[in-house]
Amino acid sequence: MSNEYDEDFGTMLDIRGSRQLELLRIFIETNFPERNFTLIDHGCGTGALLSVLARWYPKACFYGVDFCDRYAAKWDAVKRQHKNIKGIFLENFLSWGSSLPNHADIIFSNAATMYLDSKETLKYLDLISHHTDYLVARDIDFSEAGFILNETNAHYADIVIANCKAFFKMLEEKYGEDVGPMKQALVEQSAFKVIQYDLDREVYVKDPDSGVDMETLMNTEWYAVASSLPLSDDEKNKLSKAFKLYIAHESVAWRNWYFQVLSRK
Repeated sequence: MSNEYDEDFGTMLDIRGSRQLELLRIFIETNFPERNFTLIDHGCGTGALLSVLARWYPKACFYGVDFCDRYAAKWDAVKRQHKNIKGIFLENFLSWGSSLPNHADIIFSNAATMYLDSKETLKYLDLISHHTDYLVARDIDFSEAGFILNETNAHYADIVIANCKAFFKMLEEKYGEDVGPMKQALVEQSAFKVIQYDLDREVYVKDPDSGVDMETLMNTEWYAVASSLPLSDDEKNKLSKAFKLYIAHESVAWRNWYFQVLSRK
């Protein structure tokens, strides 16, 4: 990673996964050497990724879409800060909003497709095939999240794992069993083909030399899990305490992300 980009890696607490961002950067600069392109971020969340890309590529145009209104309060500030972010919209991924450009050079699907079942994924791929040449999909496989256990942390880890399982079960009940990376068979039925596929194990470990505040990162991850469970405030506090004790013993946790680049056939 060149010095040109170093200052932006503090934002990984919001974007998650510096290697994922590096893979996206390499793809962009290989295929668009003039750095003049249009990108739509499907599942843009707070707009953290859009902010980084808008700063890196001032000649490019960016749009964001998310179906979750809890992030919307942050979008105006992001757009004010970066004039090349042309709009961020609250919309469903399965329809093409009138506010979006008819064609985007790249659509970045930041874990958006993992919430679609097989039928919806095919519908999504068919929709965007009329509007882009490249789909970059970053998907998580919940089934491959894990923890390293030892005698010291086992008790606390058991509490965390049990509640993570409850969280994943809730996701399956809400979104269906197809929660996970896009299946190869679905891509083969679409107008796209896979031109790049990388597996990245996102590892969380206490490392004083990493320059990353792991306690903040892990607490952020835990909050996302705990806040989604039907627990009382007291139960959440107890679990949060268990989580802090768990990571205090130099424990390791991981989950797998998939970075896929699809192009039109």
